[in-house]
Amino acid sequence: MRIQKRSKASQISSRRCYQQQMNRIQKLQEKLGSSFEAALVEETANRWYLSEFRSSAGILIITEDEALFIVDFRYIEIAKRLVFGAKVVLQEIDYIGQIKDFLTTKGIKNIQVEDEMTLSQYNKLSKEIPEVKFVSGTGLSRTIHELRAQKEAKEIDAIKKAQDITEKAFEHILTFIKPGLTEREVATELEC
Repeated sequence: MRIQKRSKASQISSRRCYQQQMNRIQKLQEKLGSSFEAALVEETANRWYLSEFRSSAGILIITEDEALFIVDFRYIEIAKRLVFGAKVVLQEIDYIGQIKDFLTTKGIKNIQVEDEMTLSQYNKLSKEIPEVKFVSGTGLSRTIHELRAQKEAKEIDAIKKAQDITEKAFEHILTFIKPGLTEREVATELEC
């Protein structure tokens, strides 16, 4: 197997992604200002937006000056290559102990959590890490949603591309569809 050297364009693209991801985390830090010591982000869409890394699991902890992305073994290698702006670490079996170690090392006593966090998870964290106060209803979710609502050029380009694909698919299916076809036949044609 031959490993190819990354092109100049690829390196520039990676730098842009790095700056964009850093900016998303930095924008959150800036918006939260001095009103927070740390924020814990678990909700999939919020975590993906801030880290620009898709995974079905993971925890993002953001402090005033750094971010930590805890991810399980399925994603660790790719996350280390793709996540910028946060230190990526392998999730241990006792991930709550891992969170506790990070928060106590940083001297964090209060951490904002998303409104979407389940009561079960909230109670588990509060019980396992009693020295840290987990605070909900602080506006963390609203703040992240406000950031997500402001589309970046890259996101607008992706929306336009998706719309073009949708229009082409619709135009094609109009030439194919006729009475007597089943929904499955139309769906199969659309997928091909």
